[in-house]
Amino acid sequence: MSSCQPGLCDPAGGPAWASDAEKAEAEGYPVIARLFRATGDAEAKHAEDEWAVLQSMGATARPVAETPTVGTTAQNLQAAFEGETYEYTVMYPGFLATAQAEGMTDAARIFNLAMRAENVHADNYADVLANLGDAAYLNAAYAVVYRCPVCGEVVTGRPGRCPICGASGESFVMYYTPIRKVTLNASALTTLAKKAALRLIPTVIPGDGAVTGPITYSSSNDKIAKVSADGLLTAGTTAGTAVITCAVTSIYGTVLKATITVNVK
Repeated sequence: MSSCQPGLCDPAGGPAWASDAEKAEAEGYPVIARLFRATGDAEAKHAEDEWAVLQSMGATARPVAETPTVGTTAQNLQAAFEGETYEYTVMYPGFLATAQAEGMTDAARIFNLAMRAENVHADNYADVLANLGDAAYLNAAYAVVYRCPVCGEVVTGRPGRCPICGASGESFVMYYTPIRKVTLNASALTTLAKKAALRLIPTVIPGDGAVTGPITYSSSNDKIAKVSADGLLTAGTTAGTAVITCAVTSIYGTVLKATITVNVK
């Protein structure tokens, strides 16, 4: 068999990423868990592509990944960064050179795409490591991550086309935490004096890592109580009741609502 075959025997790191994701969840890093899962799925895609080439060369025994060693989230991130850096600076360049020298175009294409994707993975881990103590940054920067289904690039914004393989951005797989519930800082039945005001503050559950679109407010009767675009509820001069609705749009377009009934006296 070709001397290139051993270069195709790098098994997926999926088990390691899954364990690292679980550890990150347990330590209160939902967005880091999301990054581990997206990257693990990318590594699994690399392994599937490489196994397909191996089979075309007559291989029958598939390589098996080692049982992962799981440390703290910080330790796992450091190990992931070092592993990805080794892959895109040493391992895949070597595999690619051998494949090109032997005229194995399919293997060379796979190695080239994987090498460039691993570079992006390493950059992601370096960024997260550098900002591990900044929850606000991590929750904003990695609220949503996208994975290219072709080359395995993992990014924080959906591109028009993948800069590595050219795949359509619409095909990218999105990883995020869906919102499940919206509540308001007011009782279900709230009484206000005429012309009184109350600032409504919505709480989105889950909080960390939840992704929302626009937040809008509406009143069933503006004469009794109206609410501004930023949630300032103001009672009118007419007594009566009005239903106030806060609507939160998820990134997939699903709308969750919280309502209160305002009684103006």
